[in-house]
Amino acid sequence: MKPMIVLGLDPGLRTTGWGSVFLKDKEVIYQPSGLIKTPEKCPTPERLAYLFQALTTIIREYCPEEVSVEEVFVNKNPKSSLKLALARGVVLCAPAVIGLPVFSYAPNYMKKALSGYGHADKNQIGWAVQQILKLKTPPQKDAADALGLAICHSYAKSTPQCSFD
Repeated sequence: MKPMIVLGLDPGLRTTGWGSVFLKDKEVIYQPSGLIKTPEKCPTPERLAYLFQALTTIIREYCPEEVSVEEVFVNKNPKSSLKLALARGVVLCAPAVIGLPVFSYAPNYMKKALSGYGHADKNQIGWAVQQILKLKTPPQKDAADALGLAICHSYAKSTPQCSFD
């Protein structure tokens, strides 16, 4: 498999986590990561536009070859689920417009791939990401989830017969 950069995205209307890893052979190497925080007082369409522009800038700056996005899970609050789905639509659209292939993973799939437990909490995922990428400190929570998605995709690419279900 050729070396590549994978961008992981953890969608949210308030905060979208992003993180990239470099996949070389079977080694996963940390690249930049961070958070996109949309302006809170703005109407939803403006927040979505802000998210789209920020994602486009990140994609152009870090040049990933593939993108890994968390699938939407259904909250108890339907309004929260709808806002998450709107943000996920933008997160799927931004790389697709640029022509990048986008892959989706269920939260439990990513958690099991990283920690061995499909219901791991954010702290456990942060710790797993820190260990896998050999970081001195765990990344910010939403960025850790995004890096987890990139790592999960990297694992799936390097061992396509592997299943974490």
